[in-house]
Amino acid sequence: MTALNILQKHICLSSRQLVEQHLGHAKELLMSKDPADIYSALNCLDSALKLSPHSERAIELKARALLCLRRFKDVANLLREFIPSLKMEPVGLKTALDTEKIMLLESHSDPSKVEKAMNVHCFSLFRSKARLLVALTKRGEREQWKYVILGQACCHLGMMQDAMVLLSNGRRVASAAIREESNNMPEDNFIEGTMLGADSDTVNHLLQSIKYLLRRRAAALAALEAGLYLEAARHFSKIIDGRRGTPQAFVAECCLYRAISYHAANRIVDAIADCNRSLALNPTCVESIDLRATLYETIGCFDDCLQDLDRLKSIYASGFQNQKSLWVHKPTTDTDLQGAIDFINNRLSSVRERWSTYDTIDHYRVLGISRGCTRAEVERAFLILSLKHRPDKTTHFIDRCDFVDDRQIDDVKGHARLMGLKLNRLIERAYTRVLTSMEEEMRTGAAYANLGSLTVDTVSFLRPSYRHPKELQQGIMDGNISC
Repeated sequence: MTALNILQKHICLSSRQLVEQHLGHAKELLMSKDPADIYSALNCLDSALKLSPHSERAIELKARALLCLRRFKDVANLLREFIPSLKMEPVGLKTALDTEKIMLLESHSDPSKVEKAMNVHCFSLFRSKARLLVALTKRGEREQWKYVILGQACCHLGMMQDAMVLLSNGRRVASAAIREESNNMPEDNFIEGTMLGADSDTVNHLLQSIKYLLRRRAAALAALEAGLYLEAARHFSKIIDGRRGTPQAFVAECCLYRAISYHAANRIVDAIADCNRSLALNPTCVESIDLRATLYETIGCFDDCLQDLDRLKSIYASGFQNQKSLWVHKPTTDTDLQGAIDFINNRLSSVRERWSTYDTIDHYRVLGISRGCTRAEVERAFLILSLKHRPDKTTHFIDRCDFVDDRQIDDVKGHARLMGLKLNRLIERAYTRVLTSMEEEMRTGAAYANLGSLTVDTVSFLRPSYRHPKELQQGIMDGNISC
């Protein structure tokens, strides 16, 4: 038995030494910032985690390596249990989407205490300062890196609420730890905090950007809910066409919301263009596909509507349900998916029936004009739409996005360019058809005007003004019209 214990201790010590060797080698490789060395460091860290799966240092180094390689989804999966939105208790879907907030205050039984705490102790995590300092000294230094690294990954993935909570907690933990350590040191000494320098600058910059984007989106959603659709579209435009480095998923979501705003304002082409942008960034967004199918059905493009509905049906049939975040759970059952598929089948049959009986595109609605408009109004509407949705401008918004994988940019630009060309052809065809119909009406009116200047003959007898019985009788009595 003693020999067995000695052998176990020897194996444990040797494994610890081997883990330390892997960690030391991985740390040296990470210092070079070279991608090849970072991949080598990941191999060393995987070997260390096989020997010690719960090694905090190994997990931290692996998270930092994945962050350097811009593998943000892998970082989120590695630290999944620390994402705030996944810690929330499951509530109704409507409530979760309406609030979109993560409560940072502890629960109180008395509502007055909650209001008082929100007014006095904003983002308070504990009841007293002593308890706060004890927790920070024990856990803050150890978990600070998780807040910073995971917050950056969530920001790049478009999970802005989670990123703001994580980065704010990381900065708060670091500040409290610095204050606690400085209180225990002599007055002549100066302390440099763990988040001072590059990490602190990165966190502050990201927090400033996140707060700006969330404020813009909150203002846009408030305007949309109040019925100020063009005002909501203006706020979303500030996000989409604003500063560079906005996460891809967040821009795709804002494009969808702006499409909803334009649809409510009866600007069909602008709404379709934003659906195209959203689908270029997120090709499996079922909300954008469904909205674009509705827009095509509204203007009578039934073939394009059927294509989108077939695509939507294939997505649901494969068991995939689009989510705002890959790590936010939504109640999805086989019954829900089957109900969605049945609804799409009914919609497909309805669109096919309408297509068989009514196969004409409402070109006036495409241009956003009324049927009694003038030629100048038609040309003005076409000029505005053609300049706004030029094919060479369809990819400009992509240059402002921060992509999770840079290799997707060329594919996204190609997809956006093709959809832009298709929309441009729709605008040009609508303009041509409207002008053609107006010219035909003008020729018909000119023919009637010429008929009015002639003497009464057989042709003028067919004019509506001469079909009145009294006029017919008077024409016969005067001898101008023969029986």
